[in-house]
Amino acid sequence: MKPRLCRLLLAALLVSLAVPALAQDGVGEVGRPPKPLGEETLKPHRLEELWSSYIPDVQMRGAWLLDDAIYIISASDQLISLSADEGIVRWVVDLPRTPEYAPTVYTYPEEASGAEAVYYDEIYVVGRDSVMVVDKEVGILKWMVDVDFPISTPAWGSFSHVMVGSWDDRVYALDKRKEQVTWFWLTTGDLSVPGMSIEGTTFVPSQDGNVYLFDPSNGERKATIETLASISCTPLYHQYKAYVGSDDYTLYCFDARGFDRRAAALWDFPAGAPVNGPLVVFPARTGWYREKLLNKVYFTNTDDELFAVHSEDDFDKTFQMGDLAYSVEGVQQILARGYDNVYVRDVENRLMAIEDSTGNVQFTDDIMGSADFFFTNTVLPDRKARRGIDMGGTIFLGWKDGWFMGIKEKARY
Repeated sequence: MKPRLCRLLLAALLVSLAVPALAQDGVGEVGRPPKPLGEETLKPHRLEELWSSYIPDVQMRGAWLLDDAIYIISASDQLISLSADEGIVRWVVDLPRTPEYAPTVYTYPEEASGAEAVYYDEIYVVGRDSVMVVDKEVGILKWMVDVDFPISTPAWGSFSHVMVGSWDDRVYALDKRKEQVTWFWLTTGDLSVPGMSIEGTTFVPSQDGNVYLFDPSNGERKATIETLASISCTPLYHQYKAYVGSDDYTLYCFDARGFDRRAAALWDFPAGAPVNGPLVVFPARTGWYREKLLNKVYFTNTDDELFAVHSEDDFDKTFQMGDLAYSVEGVQQILARGYDNVYVRDVENRLMAIEDSTGNVQFTDDIMGSADFFFTNTVLPDRKARRGIDMGGTIFLGWKDGWFMGIKEKARY
């Protein structure tokens, strides 16, 4: 039997043993709470249910959308993977340590798997002074390391290492093969948010106002991005640009291909208040969307104001990268982008639709006010891409009573 098939069969067996029977689409066990959203609520805004799932008898501590699944941490220290395209539980794993921070995901580049080795994407979970690595496909704990330093951030990965920040102001890197720390670096401030890794570089944001760039394989320091205040959100990488939001009221954009020891910004944008993120882009995967949309980077500040800033020059020179496209007040979180609208959560937990071409608010409605978990989905609806068909433009919501739902705009074609 092929290794991949064996892994999938094992995952199915673990799910059947670990999770009570699921109720989907409003059909299932007696005694569950009613589905929180119905067609009569969604229809006036041309929205419809993509899927709904009810997970019984699970006390939820938190839930996060990572890549193509919603990951749930239960009060009994279980990590549950719920598929974002269908709302089906893929697997459940019992964690040996109580999680302290949000899980994160690392996706290996496609060229990594070949004749010599096959690499499976990973989920990183940080417990009290421990790092756990879970196989993303089948939900098996691959390895765990207990460390002798106090962890202060979620973990993040690269091809070769798993990085974490510590309350001793250091970033530590654990070698995946050796399952031990092989390098660390002392910054001059607290580390409170996770970094990120791209193409042989890991970015480490610090409360000292700097983002430190390292080669994750050996800890060689490549460059330093300097801002004027602490950094409270994870940097973003997109199309060879690195975006850094700072508490100095500024969003910075850097060319990630040409870092020297002191990186200079391509442009910076005044946000009027500390940038608290997350920084969001909606990557267009096929041509028709690229023709329709020019890239923007979206973010919020601590005054609950949403900004959409052009990240590329206009071909007609009507605006330049770094120019403001629009801003909207009273926004807590970006949720998704549909065909024309950006959907956000406002300060009263209402769903707000913003026309992305103009910045005009199309509607605000209290249809999700009872939800407990809100997610940021960066996948665009795209009929030419598998991911865009399955989960593009979907607004994902969760309730502590066990319900999860995906809702989206009604198809135009």
